[in-house]
Amino acid sequence: MNEIHRYLGYVVVGIFAIGWLFGLVLWISRREAGSWFWRWLVVAQIVAIVQALGGLILVISGRTPTTWLHYVYGFGPLVFLAIAHLLARE
Repeated sequence: MNEIHRYLGYVVVGIFAIGWLFGLVLWISRREAGSWFWRWLVVAQIVAIVQALGGLILVISGRTPTTWLHYVYGFGPLVFLAIAHLLARE
């Protein structure tokens, strides 16, 4: 489980980097987000939630991270997604 959690951590970073770059290009070019952006968003949300749940399972099983910053990195993407949803509604 620890190796899966580690691998998914890299996947989350990669998926978010792709999305941020894609969003930046859309913003600079003043274009609307198309179907590909919304598909990316669904994938990003699912992977981030699975990663957070995996981290919770590890913590519950007694494998705590060595630093509190790990929790920030672990739940940061979920917070960013929640903020993005709130801003997108406006």
